[in-house]
Amino acid sequence: MSTSVWLNFFYYTQIVPAQRALFTWVKRNIKSIIYWGLFGDRMFFMFQFAVRATGEFYSSGEGPSNTTGFTSTYSTPKDDAAFLKDVLLDTSTASLFLEMIYVFFCLCVMVGSSCATVCYLHRHMKSMKESGSPFSSPRLHSQMRVTITGILQGILFFFTAVWIFIHYFSNVLPSTYFDDKTLYTVISLYMFGTTLNLGIGQAVFRQRAADICLKAHQDVKSLKL
Repeated sequence: MSTSVWLNFFYYTQIVPAQRALFTWVKRNIKSIIYWGLFGDRMFFMFQFAVRATGEFYSSGEGPSNTTGFTSTYSTPKDDAAFLKDVLLDTSTASLFLEMIYVFFCLCVMVGSSCATVCYLHRHMKSMKESGSPFSSPRLHSQMRVTITGILQGILFFFTAVWIFIHYFSNVLPSTYFDDKTLYTVISLYMFGTTLNLGIGQAVFRQRAADICLKAHQDVKSLKL
C-alpha cells in the first residue's frame, strides 16, 4: 500500500512548484528520497514478517525449549522459553504500534499531497481563466489527469487505512473482533483498485483498451452479417 503513497508524493513534487528551501531540496533529490524511502519501507515490513513468523513458530510448540539465545535470569529451560515468548510478544506489540504510526503517516502524506495538488491546480486554472489563457495545454491536461488519479488513489487509501485501524483496535478491544481474512480481502480489493486506477491513467493502457473495444465491436458486426 505504501508504494502508491510514494508515487502520489512524487507526482506532487513534479506538479506543485517548490516555494521553500526544504521543498526545493526535496524536489531536487526526489529520486534518492523515494528509493531510500521504499528501501526502509521494505526493511520495516521484513522485520515485522520475521517477528510474526518467529512468534508463530514458538507458539506452535516447535521451537526449542532448552535454549533461547537470550541472556536472562530464568533458571530452568521452561522459564527460558517463557522469557523468549515474553520478548517476542513485546517485540510484536511494539512493531504493531510502529506499523499503526507508519500507516497514519502514509495517510497524512497521501491526503496532504493530494489536497495540495488540487489546491494548486485550482488556483492555476483560476488565474488562467482570469487572464484568458486557453485550457488546451497538453501539460495542463496531463497534470489534471495525474491529479484525478491521485484523488481516486487517496480515496482508496483513506478507506483502506480506516479499515486497518479498525482491525487493529478490534484486536485490542475484547468486545469486537474482525478476522484476518477480512483484512486481507480489503487489502486485495485496494490492490485491485490501484491496478485499475493506475492503469487507466496510462495512455498506453487506454489506447490498448480502445483498440480491444473497437476490435470486439467489429467482430460483433461481422457475426451479425
